[in-house]
Amino acid sequence: MRCRKEKKRKGWRWLLLFPVVIGLAGVFLFYFVFAIPSSEGMSLASWPARFTENFALFLETKDSEIVLTPAGKNQIETYGLWAQVLDKNNTEILSVNKPSSLTAHYTSAQLPIQIASSVIPYDWTFARLALCAFGLATLVLCALIAFTLWLSVRVENPYVTLLVLAGCLFIPAFIAPTGATGLFNKVLFLTPYRALNMEIGKYVTYSMGKFVCDLATTRALVSLLALVLGVAGAKRAWRARE
Repeated sequence: MRCRKEKKRKGWRWLLLFPVVIGLAGVFLFYFVFAIPSSEGMSLASWPARFTENFALFLETKDSEIVLTPAGKNQIETYGLWAQVLDKNNTEILSVNKPSSLTAHYTSAQLPIQIASSVIPYDWTFARLALCAFGLATLVLCALIAFTLWLSVRVENPYVTLLVLAGCLFIPAFIAPTGATGLFNKVLFLTPYRALNMEIGKYVTYSMGKFVCDLATTRALVSLLALVLGVAGAKRAWRARE
């Protein structure tokens, strides 16, 4: 009789959990449908990209060489910028106020990721980006496996486990962040679906007092914490079952 009562109680608990999950999904979808995305236009955040796209207007050919026009020099000096123009072989053909740490020729791995977009805030090369993306994806997947192990031990019904995992993975896929600030956006950037995408074009930071982390570092720390807690929780739950 006691076993039947405990099973009935557990059944009611998971029956009540289902509408809660559906309700949370509804809130997220409501926010996604009615959220107003932040406009970029000619804002300060999008100005570097606009300037880079129009940089060709400040270049001209003189004696078979590419040189900077007086208007281009004025723009660079006014805003304190530097520029480096490369040919198809990744060799420098023009530079203005170039930092001393940069070279005149690059291999594909040495190219800065700003080649893809000038608004990327990370001072990385493509080789470092590939290593960081691989390491972060490995941490996120290991954290998901650990969470699945813990959930499968705690929950007897496999359909509930599947429902929770599907919600964690696929609900954030239909929700786009409306900016780089705000608690909702900060949490959304840490979800597994978005964590598998580096999103290097977004400058998102997480601060705790004087300690400030970028998005990639925060994702790695959160995934590592979830991995440790998931493995420890699953191990403890298995011992309790035995």
